Amino acid sequence: VNSLKKSFFSEGEDRTWSEVKADPWCPFLILTGTVNDFQRPIDDQSISEVSFSALHTGSEQCGYVRSPPSRSLAQSTALTG
Repeated sequence: VNSLKKSFFSEGEDRTWSEVKADPWCPFLILTGTVNDFQRPIDDQSISEVSFSALHTGSEQCGYVRSPPSRSLAQSTALTG
């Protein structure tokens, strides 16, 4: 885990979505992943794409919710796969 933090996070430190949102120098990040355990009765497949940003988490199929400001980038990355 430490080598991943050093490779993917500035100075090896994870950030929360609220910190990313407040940083004027940070581009608008959107992470994507797949959900494989959610299937509506009208869907043919149980796999759907989901996105994570500083504003919202979700997808067209699953619906969207406001992203928890305390969720970190590492937590979102872990949820993607």
